Amino acid sequence: MTTERADRPAFSPDDAAAELLRLESEGVVEARASRAVLLAAGHGEPRAPVRKRPQNPGGLSRREIEVLHLAAIGLTTRQIAERLYISAKTADHHIQHIYTKIGVSTRAAAALWASQHAVVA
Repeated sequence: MTTERADRPAFSPDDAAAELLRLESEGVVEARASRAVLLAAGHGEPRAPVRKRPQNPGGLSRREIEVLHLAAIGLTTRQIAERLYISAKTADHHIQHIYTKIGVSTRAAAALWASQHAVVA
């Protein structure tokens, strides 16, 4: 952007940074890529990390939070599957991923973790 082109004059460094941020906000340019370019160009670290969606505790997905909540309140794998309209195998798969992500190996430990991280009240 700071090089003159046949279709436009060169941007100043500050104008190029502003244009890149505008393109990022419109979704034309991916946020991580634009931040890397700005950092490499000497515009410093971004003030706040750019997140497209809120982060759940333990890095759990929204569906894993749903499954963990239901498991923590005492539902069986089959009941969780029925409640969420998924197969029991899929529900069990979610539970195993949850255990791995939060570092536990039992439902009781997962329920305690869920309570400590406000997944259940």
